[in-house]
Amino acid sequence: MTITPEIRDKIIDLAERRLNARQIQRILKVPGVSTSSIHLFMATNGLRQPVRRNTNYIRKGVPFKSFSEEEDAFIEALRIQGFVCREIGEWCGRRFGHKRSASTICVRLKMIAAREIDQ
Repeated sequence: MTITPEIRDKIIDLAERRLNARQIQRILKVPGVSTSSIHLFMATNGLRQPVRRNTNYIRKGVPFKSFSEEEDAFIEALRIQGFVCREIGEWCGRRFGHKRSASTICVRLKMIAAREIDQ
């Protein structure tokens, strides 16, 4: 389920009251709108600062590697040069040794932009 304008307004209101994504999801109880969807919405719309993690972890058997400051700068530079998210993901794989999907790159660029607007 996508986040409707009505749900969006409620999330914004609750986020401004300093509630986190899990608390908001429990209050809203909207079927199909998960905690991770709310978290992503908040991060990409500047309602919460992305947390910089320097950890590697495994989720559902798939290894994940957090974005580093160097990787953030690299993807921003490639985007400014006109590369699309798919191409940036491929370049990240070559340079940093781990695969990044186009959607992961696009979301990260939104998070970086939201963080910069908030500062």
